[in-house]
Amino acid sequence: MIAIDYHLSPEAKYPLAFDQCYSAVTHTIDHASSLEINPDRVAVAGDSAGGNLAAAVALRARDSSGPDIDLQILIYPVLNPDFQQESYVKYSEGFGLTRGRMQWFWNQYLGSTMPDCYAAPGLSGNLKGLPTTHLITAEYDVLRSEGELYAKR
Repeated sequence: MIAIDYHLSPEAKYPLAFDQCYSAVTHTIDHASSLEINPDRVAVAGDSAGGNLAAAVALRARDSSGPDIDLQILIYPVLNPDFQQESYVKYSEGFGLTRGRMQWFWNQYLGSTMPDCYAAPGLSGNLKGLPTTHLITAEYDVLRSEGELYAKR
């Protein structure tokens, strides 16, 4: 397992963390033999913002014909800055992560940049050809609807 220590917002705006994660995955696969790992069994994983980055890395790998990723594990991933989704409204307050905090997080990550499918993988018009996905959501979570919608797609 390799864990990536990517730069965090608000100091580092999109796409820095995404680019760092994608570069780390490609570097790891390119150097698989010296790292003594099997390049034919690669998974990306993350929770919350890390789930966003894992999903985005899988999308970019598919779009750029490599590296080959076999599995993505997305744990309550942040996928879409649509704050009108059912879970954002239903669990906006009183369940830990709030709608207001998520709006603040997205603003810190994106700044004035309009989100694309690598900033917000839920905005991707095409999810075909992605690796096998294991997606976990939490019942009382503002992120639940976007995770479930991504899984259905």
